[in-house]
Amino acid sequence: MIFNRELLHDRTVTKVEILTLIRDQPNSWTQSALAQEFNCSRKLINTYLTEINQLAQTWLDQTLIQRHSTLHQLVIAGPHQHLNSLLIRAHLLAADSNVQLLLLLMQSTKLTTLEICHQLYISESCLHKKMALLRNHLAPYALSIKKRTGHYRLSGNAFQ
Repeated sequence: MIFNRELLHDRTVTKVEILTLIRDQPNSWTQSALAQEFNCSRKLINTYLTEINQLAQTWLDQTLIQRHSTLHQLVIAGPHQHLNSLLIRAHLLAADSNVQLLLLLMQSTKLTTLEICHQLYISESCLHKKMALLRNHLAPYALSIKKRTGHYRLSGNAFQ
């Protein structure tokens, strides 16, 4: 599977894991318990929950994670909990800039450094770091990123 933990930003991984924990073990998690699980502050967990709910509001027109009961246990709201959490996980992954870069390279055969930087809203320095990460990650799949005449392209058996 190309989209694994090493390719994603830590924030993305944590949000996906939070969503999975709450979905798989409803009424078992509080903000404090999640903060302990991920070795971070309750404030950071609250930020992640807010970001997940903002994404859910955009795509599902509803709040996804709610506090249940006076114990502040977290649950996934609504009748389609598994489907909704799957949709939001997909959107979290699609929003990750490393995944966006990989998708850009898969969709286009001629991208300049400037075009990629503009599309992803990143600096050239950041792009070079992301390219190094992708190159290392794609090598086991016999895929590589080539730069010729100022254009990047994905190369390998599946892309020739």
